[in-house]
Amino acid sequence: MGTVTQPDPTHYGETFAAVYDDWYADLGDVDRIVSDVDRRCHPPGSLLELGAGTGRVAIPFERAGWNVTALDSSPSMLAILRAKPDHAVTIWQADAADEDTWPSGPFQAIIAPFNFLLNLPGHTAQAACIRAAAKRLNPGGWLAVEQDLLDLETGSTSSPSDLVPEVWVRLETDAVTGIVHGVHSGPDGTERPWTLHRLPIADLDAMAMGSGLIPGGRTAGWGSPAWTPDESRIVAWYQRPPA
Repeated sequence: MGTVTQPDPTHYGETFAAVYDDWYADLGDVDRIVSDVDRRCHPPGSLLELGAGTGRVAIPFERAGWNVTALDSSPSMLAILRAKPDHAVTIWQADAADEDTWPSGPFQAIIAPFNFLLNLPGHTAQAACIRAAAKRLNPGGWLAVEQDLLDLETGSTSSPSDLVPEVWVRLETDAVTGIVHGVHSGPDGTERPWTLHRLPIADLDAMAMGSGLIPGGRTAGWGSPAWTPDESRIVAWYQRPPA
């Protein structure tokens, strides 16, 4: 598999929009995400989801009483969200790494679930996203980032998807650069490429604190016990200092 590049921020969404709800319907416990954010952030209030896609997470938050804005760069993903019935989610097309395209806010909570930050093209874009989020939080508001920590070995693998066994996943990983190039091959033969960029937790902390946020705890998942270094998945919480 050759090197896969993502020249624009819409790449992932435009590639996966047609299959996203089918392939990822069972990814994570969305009710648990809502409950965890509710406990921390004291709704009702305003919430921004980064990389909201087709609204699989945004709509349950809106139905739980939040005033939700769904940010995504992909027109195709947002078109699917827009067509879904019986919701009042605000739809906002933007590049999360370009602060000038963001909604003004402010928000009581900003969430970046399911490896969203790792989909951004490297540390510069990831740090820009964190800075934009910090500026749009209410005093006392919270940013929550969920991600895999990607303990990588250099090499190539191919295996069935954990979520959709008829879909095969080919990976190229580079332990030095921290980049994962992947291709999902569907049963119809269509190949959908994607790229992740590793973000160590120490670097995420530095980005958040450099943007004026205060670390507020880490768990091994939404509504899970405290994170420990042997856990490969993390939800990291950061708070804008109260006024």
